[in-house]
Amino acid sequence: MLQFLEPLWLFALPLSILPWLWPIFQKPKHPHLFSAFFLLPKNTRHKRLLFSKEELLLKILRTLIIVLLCIILARPFWQEDGNIFKVWLIDDTFSHYLTGSDQNLTSYLQHLNPGTVRQPILRLSQLLSQSNHTPILTTGDWDSLTTISPNIAQIGNLILQHSSTQHNPQQLQVHLISDFQRSQFSFYQSAIQNIEWIFHRPEGRQIAANFSLHDLELNHVKLFRFQLKGKINSNFPQQLPLTLQIQQLGKQLAETAIMWQGKETLEIEILLNQDFKRHLPLEVSLISNHPENSLDNTRFYQWDHLKNPWVTIITSEGSTDIYRHGLHQLKSALNANQFFTFLSTTLEDLEQHKPDFIFLLGDHPIRWTRSLQNYSAKIFIPTRLGDWKNIAESRTSLPNEETNTSSFPAGQWIIDWTKAPFAAEWEIQKINEELYYSPVWDLWLLSSGVSPAWGGLYQDIVFADQVQSWLKTIAKQTKNLYLGTFEAGDTLPSPITLSSPLVQLLPGHYQIQHDQQQTYHFSVNLPSQESQPTLMTDEEISKMQHYFQFKMQTKQKQQAIPSVNQLREWLLWGLFGLVFAEILYVFAHITKYGLKEKQKLTDP
Repeated sequence: MLQFLEPLWLFALPLSILPWLWPIFQKPKHPHLFSAFFLLPKNTRHKRLLFSKEELLLKILRTLIIVLLCIILARPFWQEDGNIFKVWLIDDTFSHYLTGSDQNLTSYLQHLNPGTVRQPILRLSQLLSQSNHTPILTTGDWDSLTTISPNIAQIGNLILQHSSTQHNPQQLQVHLISDFQRSQFSFYQSAIQNIEWIFHRPEGRQIAANFSLHDLELNHVKLFRFQLKGKINSNFPQQLPLTLQIQQLGKQLAETAIMWQGKETLEIEILLNQDFKRHLPLEVSLISNHPENSLDNTRFYQWDHLKNPWVTIITSEGSTDIYRHGLHQLKSALNANQFFTFLSTTLEDLEQHKPDFIFLLGDHPIRWTRSLQNYSAKIFIPTRLGDWKNIAESRTSLPNEETNTSSFPAGQWIIDWTKAPFAAEWEIQKINEELYYSPVWDLWLLSSGVSPAWGGLYQDIVFADQVQSWLKTIAKQTKNLYLGTFEAGDTLPSPITLSSPLVQLLPGHYQIQHDQQQTYHFSVNLPSQESQPTLMTDEEISKMQHYFQFKMQTKQKQQAIPSVNQLREWLLWGLFGLVFAEILYVFAHITKYGLKEKQKLTDP
C-alpha cells in the first residue's frame, strides 16, 4: 500500500492544471479595449483554449512534471500490510479483581464487534510464570488472579515472549482491557517495544469497598516486649467497627477493636503479649462485618534479623573490668544502629530470648566453645593483649583503601589468628583483615579489641558502621537467615534465585533451603499500592493512547526510510526523464519552426 511521510504536499497537486490555464493569464498579442478576462468576447476565450497537437503534448509533459514533483516532495513509500497479529489481553491483576468486574467485563466484550475480538482472549495471569516455591503458610484464593501488577513495559515483554513462541508476526497489535490503575500505568513512557497498543476500559465499573493493611513494623517498646505498628487504608466513607487480630502459628498474640472513622488512613498500634517469638512469622488479620474486597485483609510479617537484631554480650571478665575492656564502646555502637542489646550471664538467658548475635568478651575463646556449640553467630573479641602479643602487630599507619587493609586506626593491635596454637585444630580461616572463622566451632574471631578501652577505635572511625559490617558478614553464613517482609514483584535478595521479578510468589510465609546449608525465611504480601485503588482518568488514558499512536507512527516512518529513499530515487529519474523529454521536444519544435521560416524565405 502506497503511503506518504509528508502527505501535505499532495495538496499542491491542483497546480498541475496550470499548464492548461496559463494561456488565459497571458496578455494578448493585439491589445483590446478591455483587458479584463470576463469582458473578452467568447470566441476569443475559446480560441485561447484551443491547442495544437504539439502544444497538447507539451502541456501533458509539464503536467506530469508538476505531479511527479509534488509526489516526490510528499516522500512516498510502499508498505506491505504484513502479518498483523492481534492480541486481546485482560489485565486481571489484584487491583482489577473488584466486585462486579467480571460481570461488567463480560457485558463489555459482548457489545464489541465479535469479528474484531480474536479468540481466545488471554489473561495477564496466563503470561506470568508461577514460582516453584510454595508458602508454608498462606490464605486467600489466588487461583483466579495474578498477585503481581506489571507495568506496561513488563506487559509488553510478556506479550512478545508469548507471541514469539506461537507466531512470527511482522506487526503486533495488543488490545489491553484494564481498569488502568495509576500505580501500574503511570510510567507508561518506559515501554519501548514495537507494539501497537489499543486501550479499552469498560464503563460503569464500580470499585468495591476495600480495607487494606500496610506499613507493618515491629518496635521494641519495653524490656523484651514488642509493639506492632501499621496503617489501615480504605475507600469506605462511613464509620465501621473493625477487629484486628495478630496470630503466630495459630496462637493468638493480640486482638483489639478499631472504629473506622471514614478517613483515608488510620494508624494502629498494638502491644504483643509475651508469647511472641521474634523468629516466627506473624499473621495480621483485619475483620469487618461489611461485604468488602477481603483478599488483602491478611498480611504476613517476618522479622528481619539484620534490620533490628537482638545482640547479647557475654564476658569472662569481672563486673568492673568489663568496662575497661570495651563494653561501653561496643554497646554504644550497637545502640547507634538501633540494635537491642543485653548482657547474658547464664545459658537460660540465651534459651529464653534467642539473640541473633552473641559477642564474647574474654581472654580466651575456648571458654565458650563447648557450652555454646549449638549457637551460631558467635564472635569472640579478645580483651587481654598479653595473651596474644606474640601473634599480634601494631597498626602503625592509617588504613589504606587501595590495598584493602583493615579500617582499624593507627595504634590498634591486630591479631593473626591463623598463627594461634589451636589454629590448625580449629581450621581457622581468614575472611578479611578484621574477621577470622573457625568452622569446627562455628565461631568468629575479631582481629582487634586488645587495645586499651577501644578508645582510639571508637573516636577515629565510625565504629557503629564497622560493627554493622561485622554482623552482615557473619549473618551470611548463619544456618537460618530471616530476610524480612516483601511484596509481590519486589526484588528479593540474591540468595533467593528467581528467573525474573515477574515470577509469581503467592502471599504467605516461605522457608527455602539453599545448598542444604542455609534456610531462608521471609514473607510475601500483595503490593500495598494495588490495595489502594486509584484509577487513571479518561483524559490520562486518552493521553497515553495518543502517546503510543504517535510513537508507532514515528517508528513506522523510521522503518520506511529505506523504502522512501529507493522510491524517491526512481521518481527522480522519472522526473529527469520528463524534463529531458520536454527539452528535446522544445528543441525539436524550435528546429522545425526555423526550417519552415527558412523555407518561406527561399520560396519565390
